[in-house]
Amino acid sequence: MVKWFVEVALAGLAECSHSVISTGTFGWWAAYLAGGDAVYYQNWPRSGSKMEQMTDKADYFLPSWTPLSSQPLSSSLPT
Repeated sequence: MVKWFVEVALAGLAECSHSVISTGTFGWWAAYLAGGDAVYYQNWPRSGSKMEQMTDKADYFLPSWTPLSSQPLSSSLPT
């Protein structure tokens, strides 16, 4: 069984040119250190939640990162 160390995983992710991150700090640091394109979940924190009141998204997500919405692209897509 191979044991992975957090610092090795972070170093590997930092070498990537693209990142898809969760709202946790591990993904944030990986995307920040990588310096490439990053995509994050736009609808965090949930609207009206206590976390939303405590969070300034402009301070958390870099302006160059791309928000990903959970809304459908179009209702006219073929089924």
